[in-house]
Amino acid sequence: MSETNAADLTQSNSAALAAPGAITLNGKTLYLSPLTTADFAELRERLREMALASVQTPLQALAVDFEKLPAAMRAMAMNEAIAQASGSKKAEPTKEAIAALAGTLDGVRLSLFLSARKLHPGLTREMATEFVTEENKFAVIARQLEIEGVKPPEGDDPKAGGSAGS
Repeated sequence: MSETNAADLTQSNSAALAAPGAITLNGKTLYLSPLTTADFAELRERLREMALASVQTPLQALAVDFEKLPAAMRAMAMNEAIAQASGSKKAEPTKEAIAALAGTLDGVRLSLFLSARKLHPGLTREMATEFVTEENKFAVIARQLEIEGVKPPEGDDPKAGGSAGS
């Protein structure tokens, strides 16, 4: 490798190291990097797993008023429940349910972990959990959006009574 190429690589490495953003939480500074495609896939899968906990089968959803339903609808619900129980069909959370979890405390903690783990190899999900609280989760979201190159719309701070908090 020529000296010119080595110098170019050093400059590229310096730029890459400068690119991550820092955030201080609970007195510790973490360096965050933009999420990769693989990180986003992992985030979506973990959020999907979290959302599965609240997915109901057709019978569970209809259980309260099951006897009041017409016989044909009860039969359809029973068939769907049997198909799901046999494994031929699985109840899945909606995209909206998965996306809604991204802004929850657990979702923000997971996102912080995925963003920080590359630059903090010893960081665990449990450790990341200690850094994000209800009080600072919006600051974490804002910093992560900034690192991703996304600016939140003006007045979109739920704590400040903006549009997201309405």
